[in-house]
Amino acid sequence: MTMMLIDRSSSLNEQIGRVILTRGEGETGRCRHRSKKCCLARPVKGTADLERLTSTVHDLSESGWYYGCLSRKQSITLLQSAPIGHFIVRDSSDPRFLFSISVQTALGPTSVRIHYSDGRFRLDAEPSLACSVPNFPSVISLVEHYVSLGGPQLCISGSKYSHVLLRKPVYKNCPSLKHLCRLTLNTLLRSSKDVGPLPIPIILKKYLIDYPYTR
Repeated sequence: MTMMLIDRSSSLNEQIGRVILTRGEGETGRCRHRSKKCCLARPVKGTADLERLTSTVHDLSESGWYYGCLSRKQSITLLQSAPIGHFIVRDSSDPRFLFSISVQTALGPTSVRIHYSDGRFRLDAEPSLACSVPNFPSVISLVEHYVSLGGPQLCISGSKYSHVLLRKPVYKNCPSLKHLCRLTLNTLLRSSKDVGPLPIPIILKKYLIDYPYTR
């Protein structure tokens, strides 16, 4: 597949560049591994991609286990003593990809790249397997899918399927009680549509809908 360069000189791509480059600022600083041009598997097509990426970054920031510009080496140090299956999401060190999942395995920490194309996210894999890999509208829905499987389903280093298990995220800081309550309620609700009938203030309904995930 021919790789397309995204030139961040245009108005739209400048906006996308800001989403990608600044999502970790304020905590770990600007990603040094990001160049002015970012090579993605597919070109960014328009405002739909901008909205999708902006929404994804917002959700990840709310999750508490997105580490932004953490390097691969730093992720290994972070997960070195973590139980098997504990994971984080961080910015990918490979300029062709936006995000990676770093996870503790029986052989030590490893990372799995997340492929983005046409508004969908999936785990990177060999070309022969790519079509069979499930894709999702957000990074967190991708993570929730593999956690729910409860078994080894991930591909290591984007090369092949291997025994990697996702169990629990490693939080950067202790989650707020409000966020933990939201996660608990989300596990009891079938979808965001079930939020409407709840006898709670509108501001709390908006808070639930703003992050419709269980992790």
